[in-house]
Amino acid sequence: MKHILLACCAAVITCCLSCSKDKGDAPEDRTESFRNSVWAGEFQYATGSYTSVQPFSVSLASDGTLTWSDIGSTRPGGTWAVDHDTITITFPNSTSISATVTDDSWSEFKGGAAAGVFLTQVSRAAAPDPAALPGSTWIGTLGGSPLFMNFIAGQKMNFTLGETSLATTLDYSIEGAGIRFTSNGITSTSVYYALLVNKTTMKGVNRFVSGFPSTVNYFPFTTNKQ
Repeated sequence: MKHILLACCAAVITCCLSCSKDKGDAPEDRTESFRNSVWAGEFQYATGSYTSVQPFSVSLASDGTLTWSDIGSTRPGGTWAVDHDTITITFPNSTSISATVTDDSWSEFKGGAAAGVFLTQVSRAAAPDPAALPGSTWIGTLGGSPLFMNFIAGQKMNFTLGETSLATTLDYSIEGAGIRFTSNGITSTSVYYALLVNKTTMKGVNRFVSGFPSTVNYFPFTTNKQ
């Protein structure tokens, strides 16, 4: 009887240890922490007019839909779902991509070839605070020309591109984790989308459309807060 009791105790202990190990090894389900979150990073299109690395932002709504922002536009981007440590994004054309996630980043991206979208880096972000930008000046280069952005009240900025250009006051919108603004010339239109990478660095891309018939060129840029 003593041997039987010892055997039963050993079996119970082994079972408890096994269950505890299984529970500890199971990835945390991050669905709730991803609701109403904003993420930003870089990606590439497989085809199209611009296939270089470019910034993007994605906002995950609580109802499982998402909004995608890049130089093209801010638009409904499909749906999202998290299964423990894996997020799957399904685009409106029914293609999908997935990634392994932590509380702060995504990695091990899959499905890019079929979807035509290759994510290269994604981190948790936040929408820029319009109250924090006024009074700040950001300087960088774009296409070899100096670029100046001085933010003022009312979601506006004084914008200059080039050494001899006069500053132009432009409106900007906050879209995802970035800002978008447009500068119009006599025969050209420049659209800019930039992410606040951190408190002192802004990284973006410019789509420059000019001429008749029109030609489209893209220019990446980085600015630093002064």
